Amino acid sequence: MEPTLFDVGRAQLPPRVLVFASGVNEAREIRGFSLARILVGFSAGHVRGEAIAELQRSELPLFADSGAFSEVAFTAAGLVVIRPISHQGWSKRLSLYQLLAERQGSNLSVVVPDRVADQEHTLFLLARYRQQLERLARTGARLLIPVQTGALTPETFFQLALDVAGVPMSPALPMKKAGMSHGRVLAFLQEVRPAHVHLLGMGFQRGRAKRLVRLLLNSFEELTLSLDSNRLRAVVGHSRPMSAQERTFQATPISSLFGEVEHPALAGSRLHLDYTEAIAFPSMWAGTPELERIASEACLTRAGEFVADPDSFLQQEMDGCARWECPMLSAALDRAWSRYVGASVKAAVRTAAISTTFTNAQIAQ
Repeated sequence: MEPTLFDVGRAQLPPRVLVFASGVNEAREIRGFSLARILVGFSAGHVRGEAIAELQRSELPLFADSGAFSEVAFTAAGLVVIRPISHQGWSKRLSLYQLLAERQGSNLSVVVPDRVADQEHTLFLLARYRQQLERLARTGARLLIPVQTGALTPETFFQLALDVAGVPMSPALPMKKAGMSHGRVLAFLQEVRPAHVHLLGMGFQRGRAKRLVRLLLNSFEELTLSLDSNRLRAVVGHSRPMSAQERTFQATPISSLFGEVEHPALAGSRLHLDYTEAIAFPSMWAGTPELERIASEACLTRAGEFVADPDSFLQQEMDGCARWECPMLSAALDRAWSRYVGASVKAAVRTAAISTTFTNAQIAQ
């Protein structure tokens, strides 16, 4: 019988194993996986402001991929470098690693600079960024070095990489394209004897992966393992479960817009919106462009004062009434609130769909 997609309701992960859902680069996706208690893996070249803030707040282990796989393409003629990561690109990735590591410490695992299937260039990168790697190592973050193929044996390459970088690193073994066979993985670990190994691009949902994990745990009593694979790809598409859930949420109208707002996407992402609690405090839900729009729609003569401190402005009295009771200003605030709720529900759809789809999956913590 074929395994189910997520092994929902089955036994928990074995001890000593962490499984990351990789390719989770948007704040709304990070929130969804976090609600489902599934560990997030992200690409350091693709996360931005709000997503980085979510990663900093995470209470679960995190896996940071450098995105080096996007440098290359596998063609009939072999491996070709099509989008090399520049020095500036590596510096930005390492700066992000450092930012997160200073907050997350040992909760964070990062893939150090490398190039797929290129031992020589990987060693060059390790030497070039040795100082940054030393700073990272001092935070307690786990540094992962992909064990590349080439003229050197995997064991020799790994030892040389440790010498060049000058910091402790755990091996990350490619398991997809240019990947190692299970026999080769076992042989590598028998010789190197690391405390931890990461299996790059291998999910835990397949029987083949579970057999390898079981073999490694039984063969090495103190070894810890981590794995990562893209989980979104398997559930997104016209007839796939998460996309179907998103369509259901999108088709559901918003209720109680001017009270305690009700929508299944808000409930699924544990987001509470209440008009009566929020309308007098627009600084909590409206950014500067929205505040300027409110001021313009309400024809405020003291628009700058409102934009600078909208909450205090609304409490001021004019002709014996609080300013928020002014009909034009009140109507402009209501329109802005409606836009805010609509945008919040739109973002929450993805979060709630992920949380709903993956809740109780075997890879959850």
